[in-house]
Amino acid sequence: MKKMLFIIAPLCFLLLIGCGKGDEKTLVCTQGLLGVDVAMNIGFKGNAVKSIDFNYTMDIKGFTDEQIKALEKEDLCSIVKSSMIGYTDAFNNCKTKTENDKYVMSANLDINKISDASLKNDSGISDAKKGLESQGFTCKEQ
Repeated sequence: MKKMLFIIAPLCFLLLIGCGKGDEKTLVCTQGLLGVDVAMNIGFKGNAVKSIDFNYTMDIKGFTDEQIKALEKEDLCSIVKSSMIGYTDAFNNCKTKTENDKYVMSANLDINKISDASLKNDSGISDAKKGLESQGFTCKEQ
């Protein structure tokens, strides 16, 4: 479950990206490490982050039935939510499922439940992309 924590820093980084007006764009970022894939879709309107959706996918192909059952009993949604200090109220719609030799957790952050003070920086999509790519993500603007 420690693998899950490597998504926390990038999400917190995104919450520091700023305000602005303009076209709506999406930044799609992915990263894979040790059988774990993280995909984030970050919606922007101008320089302001408007939405953050993410998926955490673990390859469980080599897991035994007992290991899969133990993983399914873990409350990964609560673990991730509790590790997002200052943003736990914004963590929404967390769901987990096991299918096709994959364990998937998906969730989103409600930007409206995050204080405006944390979104005052006018960094925008290009700085978010640079920051996430410096953390090992591959990002594309859409």
